[in-house]
Amino acid sequence: MSAQQRTIAVMGAGAVGGYYGARLALAGHRVHFIARGAVLEALRRDGLRVVRDKESFTLPSVSATDNPQEAGEADLVLVTIKGNDLDTATRAIAPMVREGTIVLPLLNGVDISERISSGLGRGIVLDGLTFMPASVPEPGVVRQAGDELPLLLGPRFPEQTGAASETVTLLQGAGINAILCEDMQKEIWTKFITFNALAGAESVNRCNLGAMLAGQDSLKLFKNLLQEGEDLALAAGVGIEQGMVERMVKVVSQYPAEHKASMLQDLERGKPLELETTHGAALGIGRKLGVPTPELQRAYDALKPYAAGVPRAASLEQSPPQAD
Repeated sequence: MSAQQRTIAVMGAGAVGGYYGARLALAGHRVHFIARGAVLEALRRDGLRVVRDKESFTLPSVSATDNPQEAGEADLVLVTIKGNDLDTATRAIAPMVREGTIVLPLLNGVDISERISSGLGRGIVLDGLTFMPASVPEPGVVRQAGDELPLLLGPRFPEQTGAASETVTLLQGAGINAILCEDMQKEIWTKFITFNALAGAESVNRCNLGAMLAGQDSLKLFKNLLQEGEDLALAAGVGIEQGMVERMVKVVSQYPAEHKASMLQDLERGKPLELETTHGAALGIGRKLGVPTPELQRAYDALKPYAAGVPRAASLEQSPPQAD
């Protein structure tokens, strides 16, 4: 994949897909957004708007469809849907993937690339993740607060190294903070642990980051979830650095106080939660390895009634009070 204009498909035009897709389109690439519902309608009607702290830009006209076959084969497919839609999304992107197509998933979970690769049977499926804080205040609008934190990617096998390097070059050329990483399993597990803790503590307590860190009980839950995640990773033989509790508390303390994990945003809107590929997956690993995970179980049990989504009014009506 060279620096010339490429055909790129973005599966899921939410916060992450919308931001990265917009950057790639601004850089002159042919970008097709695969979306549905109100987001698809807004993209077709108004285009895509990105609002950042120090800049805003609008793409008044974008290619958006709910039918991947209309987009045709792509050079690069960004998969930015939620984990609960992974199997459906994998089947959907198949018409856009040829043997040389690079597929870059950017969603939460520790086995995402393997599942996509197994479902597709072709293409070059890399490992990827992003730490970028972003949200969708309304369909067709992406709010990216604070600094653009890195997008990390890397090869799953040595023969994918060239494709991974070319993808980083392409993304960097579009002004995206992309970094080539040699040990993606370590990074994926670090993100997995952090997301489970942050999303769990915020969502269980129905509060943003600032309130979560200020609340005694919510902060305790956050730290306990981090510790259980570290225990799981070490038991699984992942080479993460120990001491994640102190380290990650410092890291997330630098995020904007109004930060809300994507799971909390979905919960507040009554949308389905990616609970099974995050907390559910962690519980399964704990059972397999014989590692106790009582706090992960607590968070999972508290959020399970909302996993399939509920009407927004009912979701807010049934929500417990925020953390102290």
